[in-house]
This record gives sequence, C-alpha cells and structure tokens, in this order.
Amino acid sequence: MIGVLTPEEVAIWFPPDRQKRYARHITGQRNLSPIQAKYFVKLWGYAYLKRKGPPYEPIQTLDNNLYNFPFPFSQDDACKLFYAEKEDGGTPRAAGLMLKKFADDKRDKLIQYQRFEGTKTEITLNIPSEFELPNIDPEDTVYADEFDRRRDILPVTKALKELYSINPNVSEAELEFNIRRGLRNWSKRYPKGMRVIRRASDKEAIGFLTIMPVDPESERQFCLDPAESLHLSQFSSTDKDPIKIAAENDQDCYIAYIRSWQIQRGLWTRDNILALIEETKKTLQLIHNDYPELSEIYSMTIHPRLGALAKAIGFATTSLGSATALSWLSIHLDTFLAINSEEILSTFTYEE
Repeated sequence: MIGVLTPEEVAIWFPPDRQKRYARHITGQRNLSPIQAKYFVKLWGYAYLKRKGPPYEPIQTLDNNLYNFPFPFSQDDACKLFYAEKEDGGTPRAAGLMLKKFADDKRDKLIQYQRFEGTKTEITLNIPSEFELPNIDPEDTVYADEFDRRRDILPVTKALKELYSINPNVSEAELEFNIRRGLRNWSKRYPKGMRVIRRASDKEAIGFLTIMPVDPESERQFCLDPAESLHLSQFSSTDKDPIKIAAENDQDCYIAYIRSWQIQRGLWTRDNILALIEETKKTLQLIHNDYPELSEIYSMTIHPRLGALAKAIGFATTSLGSATALSWLSIHLDTFLAINSEEILSTFTYEE
C-alpha cells in the first residue's frame, strides 16, 4: 500500500541540485520554458515517489515508467508542490494553469486528467523518453573527427534541435527538416570547417562545431541585427544565406564565423567541453593557415548555456538584437588560440 506523501515533502527525497539538472535538461523540449520545466520536474519527482512508495530514498535517477500510474492530484496539491520554497507561496489558480499547460501539449500531452464525481481528480504523467538523462559512462572517452554527412546528420540534428525548440513559430517537424537541410548545405560549401566530437564506445557524434571563413562582402552582416542572419532553424528552399564563404586564400578575409557549437543535452561534462574547445582552436588554426589575415572570431548567442561558456572563454557582446534575445559575440583570434582551456573549466559550472 502506498503511504501518504505530501507535496511539500518532495524536496526531502528529491535533492534540489538533482531537480535543477533535470530542469535544465528538459528546458526547451516540448516548448517548456525554464520555469515550466522546473515545475514539471517537481511533479515528475512527486509521481515517482508515489509510485515507489515507502520506505522513501533520495532520488538519483527518474524514469518514464509512469504511463499506467494514475494518482490523486488537485490544484491545491499542485500549489503546495510548485511553490513549496516560496515564502509568499502561490495560488491554486496559478498552479492549475501550469497543469493545464502540461495537459495541453499539442504533440503528446504530458499529463492526462481523469475526473470523478465531486472534486476528486486523478492525473497520469506521460514522460517522453528524451526527458530522461542520458547514461554517461565515466570510463568512456571522446575524440575529434571530421563531420560525415552520411552518418552524422541524425545525431547532430538531435543535438541542435533543443537550441531552437522554444521557437513557437516553427513546428518540430519543420525545425528538424530545416536543420538537416542546413547541415547538408554547410557540408557542401565548407566541409573543412565542420568537426564532431565522437564517443569512443559507439563512435556517435555527441558534439559539433562549424566554422566558416567569411567573404569580405559579408562582413557588414556582423554590424546588423543578428536576427537578420540565417541560422539552422530557418533554413528553407527560399532563404538565401547572407553569409558568403571567402574564396580560397582570400587575402582580405578577416573574420571566421562559428556558426554552430554544441554538445548533446545531458553530456555537458568537463571532458566533452574540453574536447570541443580544443578542437575549435585546432580548426581555427587550420583556417588561419589558409587565410593569413584572419584576426576576428564571431559567433551568435543561441542558448544561455552556450552564451555562458563563450563569455567564460572571453567572447564579448558586440551588438544586441532589437527584438530578440540574440546578440553577436566576438573575440580576437590570437586571444582565443591562447586560452588555457583547463584553467577556464576549473571554475566553470558546466553541469546542466
């Protein structure tokens, strides 16, 4: 028999640092904002504990085996669960609206209601498999390799999708198609600048970077609103890429553009980030050999986690978007090549 577990007790058995890691992991998936992800993780932990029953133990790993486990849950319960750490609390109505958001997911409803006579309500959680944290083998190693569009399109698309999944104007199917089309476009235009970080055990690409030498005619793009540039979520058959690649050995090429820089969600470990940074330095050095006047590196903020890493490395904001959270970041090539990656990561909070 399942014992009585109050919503306020979840934090006892579900450590806050573990909650935060799951919340960061699912933020952006199914269009969940950071605050929505935070509350859904609390609900997931509560349902997990209810299913397990006493004696309770601190949660280390959540699973998605809750699809056949309905449990009583009211707006008052949601209020106590979601706002347990707030001194002024929240309202049952606000908590109810949050539950409605989870129940109204257009793709797969994250929760389902079952109402009975009177006020009794039961809910069942439908946890997508991608919400679970990936298993990380501490003995596994990674290595850098060239991008292979025959085998890497799918895993790299998976890694990149979460960057843009909070865009409500692009469906998930359209987003995936745009990214695939963009990757193929880039791999034809400048394959030398596309690199992956592979896991040694299965050779899957778990990290990805794309760097392009910029044609002098496209330099002005970095003085304009970043929203006017094309990123992977926007690639379509009608859009023309405003960033031209410099002709081979162009002596007037001064800018290299890091167009994509990502590690799969849940795999932001020190070793993986270190491998990505070091491979970025090597790739920039190779491009510099071809374009000796290269001196500036630009990138665009797409995701807060990537923005934080770029700032830790030394990138500075050069211009902000007028109507979006996007901004241009830049750093001098010599500064980037001289960074001590291990020293930077010794103080960087790289866990998701």
